[in-house]
Amino acid sequence: MNDNNSSLKSFDNFDSEITKIKEKLEDVTEKKLDSVKSEIKKNPTNDAKSLVQEKHDEEIANSKADRDLRERYGFKAYKVVKKSLWGWAILLTLYALCRFFFNKDLFSDNVLIAITSATTLNIFAAFLGVIRGLFPVNTKS
Repeated sequence: MNDNNSSLKSFDNFDSEITKIKEKLEDVTEKKLDSVKSEIKKNPTNDAKSLVQEKHDEEIANSKADRDLRERYGFKAYKVVKKSLWGWAILLTLYALCRFFFNKDLFSDNVLIAITSATTLNIFAAFLGVIRGLFPVNTKS
């Protein structure tokens, strides 16, 4: 029975400690809340100005990021087109060399026309798709 009494006393002591801590926390939060309220009362437009400034800074950061992305992906699109044209030029050169030196056709004329047409259309389509994605037309109604 003596063990139970000591347990109850320690529990009551623990409960009283928790109550003291809660009271101290409430006092601290009330003081902080009061200081924040007084600061807002002193400078009521400061928050609105800072929100406008934050929005403006965010728009500037977005514009810079857009420019960086456009530059990066525009250069990549240019490299794809450049490499495609070089590949097509090498293919035509090989075809011409084989025909001139060995008098042998690598491809028939119809295949060469199809390769040239397909390469040209694919380059234009890819480049146009990338450019439209990088520089969208803003239409506001």
